[in-house]
Amino acid sequence: MSFMLSSISFSSTSICDNMKQLSKIVSRQDANFKLSPSSSNETSINLSNEISDFVSDKSGEVSFIIYKDDFIKALGVLCNFPKLFSRKESAPVKPVDIFTDLSSQIISEFENADSSIYTVNLLKRDDGRSYFNNLKKPNGFNLRSFLVERYSELIFEKRDDDSIVIRLKTSCESMEPNEETRKKIKEMLKTAEECNKEPLQRIYYGAPGTGKSYTIDNLTDETNSVRTTFHPDSDYASFVGAYKPTMEAVPLSAFVGTSVQYAESKNGHPGTERKIVYKYVPQAFLKAYVAAWSNLDEPFYLVIEEINRGNCAQIFGDLFQLLDRNNHGSSSYAIAADEDIAQFLSDDKKGFAGLSDEQRETIRSCHRSEDPQRHKTAVAAQSPYLGNNEHKRPVAIPNRLCFQAPLGLEVCSYRV
Repeated sequence: MSFMLSSISFSSTSICDNMKQLSKIVSRQDANFKLSPSSSNETSINLSNEISDFVSDKSGEVSFIIYKDDFIKALGVLCNFPKLFSRKESAPVKPVDIFTDLSSQIISEFENADSSIYTVNLLKRDDGRSYFNNLKKPNGFNLRSFLVERYSELIFEKRDDDSIVIRLKTSCESMEPNEETRKKIKEMLKTAEECNKEPLQRIYYGAPGTGKSYTIDNLTDETNSVRTTFHPDSDYASFVGAYKPTMEAVPLSAFVGTSVQYAESKNGHPGTERKIVYKYVPQAFLKAYVAAWSNLDEPFYLVIEEINRGNCAQIFGDLFQLLDRNNHGSSSYAIAADEDIAQFLSDDKKGFAGLSDEQRETIRSCHRSEDPQRHKTAVAAQSPYLGNNEHKRPVAIPNRLCFQAPLGLEVCSYRV
């Protein structure tokens, strides 16, 4: 197939394995993604009369079989394009935004299935023009969202039972994902799908002895959870962290002339003495936050006992904003950490200073993105404080941090 074609659609007919085929190279007008800025605001897909008659002899709803692998490959190709433009935007679409939107659509449409039934409306006008409209399904899936001008091809196949298949072919050899990349995309989609199955923030309520804590215990253990208990005196500092006096080994030193000399360990003496120093001490939230970011492959649980006995507005403070999650399970809104938290996350080994280079790279590969369902800026997984002059990073919860809270029947007005 040559890609030096003009941006017009054409169809071809062939017989293959008892299936008749017609194909259409996607034109600029029919594509969601353009190779240059466009003023077009089309939402339909135009059809030749031959394809229109092949699909149906009259206007109305038509259903097709579509395959998940076609859209995974298209997703990989689209994310590799150096520049793509959508709708009337003058700036190119960011690859991370393409991935966030299209991966969400794939998950919504196919879930665990390899194929799906896609129903659209075929309109045959009196002036001879035919096109598909009503392409967006209630779950957000839209075939047109995956189309790029010149490089996308729609192949219509009619089976012996008169069912029609649409195969999406996205061809560009220099940008096609290899098998390893496609496997990674499938794994990422599977992870996101698993995150969407279970609520990330859950309150268990019931009378004493009805199994609230028992249910949570079956999900958690000492390696994948942090527990805390709310009470009337709980506050932000006791939930997040604060400076506290702690005992720490401090090097012995002395002035010699105008310089400071530090003692060396000798004859069994460590060259240090234990002193009371003020140090930022993380509490339940920051411990869980760091643990969740440190391993984005597994869920981590923050268990809050007696959540109804504390003043949640006072305890959470601006962290409440982080509990609003997007479709990928991460915070829709980030918050700016104060200087104490920022310094702890950046410099302390109990924060992100103790992470390996591989862990840091995994976190940095996550970026701000747009939540296609809410049409607002969201945080798919904003890189947190990692040091190296990154002190302006906001705080955001990753999709692997889950909140679990048993609640007594006395009060059940608090929800997350």
